Amino acid sequence: RLAASPSNRLVIMSQVLSLADHHALVSVDAGQDVDSDRLNPLLYNLTLLEYNNYFRRSHPVVRTTEEYRRAAERIAPQTVQVSKAQ
Repeated sequence: RLAASPSNRLVIMSQVLSLADHHALVSVDAGQDVDSDRLNPLLYNLTLLEYNNYFRRSHPVVRTTEEYRRAAERIAPQTVQVSKAQ
């Protein structure tokens, strides 16, 4: 069984999320509209967080993954710079 260390969480998240999931998360972070049916599983597995029933943002750990950064470079390059600064 894996210990719940930060590096293990990254491995687990990258195994759970598909490329399409990363694209959806980047799109949400960039303020683009994404179909709610696409986002519901991400909300359920807590890779997408919702604040005050209207503000959504990808989980901070997700934003540190290489897959997220690659997706952001394709979809919203400004998101990559924001996540690097955090």
